[in-house]
Amino acid sequence: MKRHKENGHPNYQASHAKRNEIPYQMQLTARLTLDNLCYEWNHTNLVEQINYALDTSNEEMFRTLSQKYQDFINKK
Repeated sequence: MKRHKENGHPNYQASHAKRNEIPYQMQLTARLTLDNLCYEWNHTNLVEQINYALDTSNEEMFRTLSQKYQDFINKK
């Protein structure tokens, strides 16, 4: 004899995914927040590296980082 699923019907397919789904608006908000945090961290980190290059008078490092900064700003 076959064992019946949760509701007693042999062809019943229990959907556990629906119970665990996160609403779309919450997913979108989380994604946008994470993207913004990553952008801010990358921007701050790049500016700090440029400032360090200026403080140490490292022209080559400054040129490289300046180009990265321009690319970073233009991608926005």
